[in-house]
This record gives sequence, C-alpha cells and structure tokens, in this order.
Amino acid sequence: MNIESNTNDLDFTQYKKGDIVTSANQKIEILIAKTKKFIVYLNEDYDVEWSENFNENEFAKDYGDVINRMALLETSSIVLLGSPHLLPFRRLLAESVARLLDDENSKSAYEILDQAEEYLKIRSAERARFWYLGSSFLFTAFLILFSIVYWLFKDFFIIYIGEIGFEITFVSLFGSSGALISIISRSSSIKMDALAGARAHYMESLARIAFGVVGALFISVGIKANIILGIANSNNNSMLFLILFSIAAGFSERIVPNLLRKMEKAIEEKA
Repeated sequence: MNIESNTNDLDFTQYKKGDIVTSANQKIEILIAKTKKFIVYLNEDYDVEWSENFNENEFAKDYGDVINRMALLETSSIVLLGSPHLLPFRRLLAESVARLLDDENSKSAYEILDQAEEYLKIRSAERARFWYLGSSFLFTAFLILFSIVYWLFKDFFIIYIGEIGFEITFVSLFGSSGALISIISRSSSIKMDALAGARAHYMESLARIAFGVVGALFISVGIKANIILGIANSNNNSMLFLILFSIAAGFSERIVPNLLRKMEKAIEEKA
C-alpha cells in the first residue's frame, strides 16, 4: 500500500494497466480511478495503491481516519478471506480511496467501507464455518472408517481385550456421528471467529468429536455394568441399542455431565 504523495508526475491520466507508477514503483494490475491529480489501483498482489499530487488543504479533514480504517480492513482480509473473495473486497477498498480523493470528503468513502466491512464479516464467517464443519466431517469419517476396520478384525482384538471390551470400544466410536449431527444442527448458532485461524477451529471440532466418543464410551460402560439403562443389556439386539445410545450420548453435551453429577450425588449420600 502506498500513500506517498507524488510530486514528479503531474498528470496521472497517462497511466494504464501494466504500467509502473513512478512514485510508488508498483505495477498497475487493476486500475480503479485516475485523474490528473491522483491514481488509485491494485498492484500484482491486489494491495491497494495510490499516488496523488494534492496540496495539504485539498485533503478531506478526516482523510487519515478513512485511510486507517481502510488499512485495518485490508490487513484483516489477509487472514479472513480466501482468494476467490479477496479481489472483489480489495476493489471496494480501492474504490473508497478513489471516492475520498475525488470527492475531497469522506461521506462516500465511509459508505463503501461499511459495505466492505459487511462483506468481510459475511465471507469470514463462511470461511470459519468451512474450517469447523469440514474438519468435523473429516474427523468423523476417519473414526467411521476406523470402526469398519476395527469390526473386520474383531477376532484379533477380542483376543486381547475380550468380547465386552471390543463391544464397548466399537460402539463408542459411533459417538462421533452423534457429535457431528450436533455440530451440524447447531452450526448457525456456534460462535466462530476466522481471526482465530484455521488451527483453532480444527482443534475445537476435534475436541467436540472426541467428547462425543468419550461420552459414548461412558454410556456404554454404564450400560454393560447395569448401572444405567439395564433394559438394553437384556435385549437380544443389545449391540444395536448400544450404538443408538452412543449416538445419543455423542449428540447431547448434557447427558454425560448430568449422569456424572447424579452419580456424584449418590456417592456423597452413601458416604
């Protein structure tokens, strides 16, 4: 981004796409506006650039405030926007600078920056949601794939952990499916901030899927131990019941904590 005034080039109308602006030593990739007194354009990296030969009294009174806001949005877009959305956003920012210089007041510039800020907010939310949901699908798909392999080689694993141990660990993997369903159903209300970066969203989704698996494991152990839902054990299709309860445990973030609190209360009463 260039804000250096140009005192050598007195007529910017000579410039066109592909030219190098002398004062900034930047190539014009996309020309936004040009007059004899100023030029606004995007360089090869889609950074907002401009040069002008204004006198000090020709600038808008709040010129600095507008430029600072534009620069903040431009910097934020590096993290918040992907390549498909970066160019139209940078065009809006450059247009705000063009209006600021051409009108010599900030009204139109602020209106454009408001639009740009709203655009940034919407697109960044989409990107954060993509990180969060995409990683959730990926982690769940991995666990489901692992459960298939786990089932195919069940005879081998049963030798080491026993039939009950295999059954409990196998059905607990379906807690990831419940957690994924919960994430999808609540995705519109989950607070996401793309400024936190992709890694933070990956870790949060991984934690939620893992919580679903651990919750399903807890429920499965409780059922097999006849501590909770003993009717499932007596059913001929207990494996199907365990899978169903595992999905429910993964879906709900309250089932396991509520059961733990009840068990804690019961233990305290007997103590």
